[in-house]
Amino acid sequence: MIEAIPYLKWVLYESMRLYPAFPILSRKASEDTYLGKYFIPKDTNVVIPLYVIQREEKYWNEASKFNPERFSEAGSEKSYAFLPFCRGPRRCVAELFATVEISIIVINLIKSYRLELLDSHLPKEIAFISLKPVNGLKIKLTKRI
Repeated sequence: MIEAIPYLKWVLYESMRLYPAFPILSRKASEDTYLGKYFIPKDTNVVIPLYVIQREEKYWNEASKFNPERFSEAGSEKSYAFLPFCRGPRRCVAELFATVEISIIVINLIKSYRLELLDSHLPKEIAFISLKPVNGLKIKLTKRI
């Protein structure tokens, strides 16, 4: 479904890049290893700062700008600088389900309503268990006729 509407997919990916549901992940090292020049002993908890990585200028041109077209190149969502569902053997098993589900919700929402952001700027976000707006996100929904 989402493949049939590429721009929607790009918007979802760009939204998840800037506002990942979980701004940090952690993993436990299963063996002694090196990460570059850093030694990581077995059983060390390693924090992966997704929010920071996905906004890093070294990986993303104009990193703080909302630009869905950055995902127009095939395979761009497979970058290790884009990790909303993680990578490797611990990758989220529900990635496809979540992506299809949010696509259906967004399609039905914009088909039925006109959305208007009530503030002139986006709210500050806070990391709790997941990332969320500090005082919510005020929008006005107007039923389409």
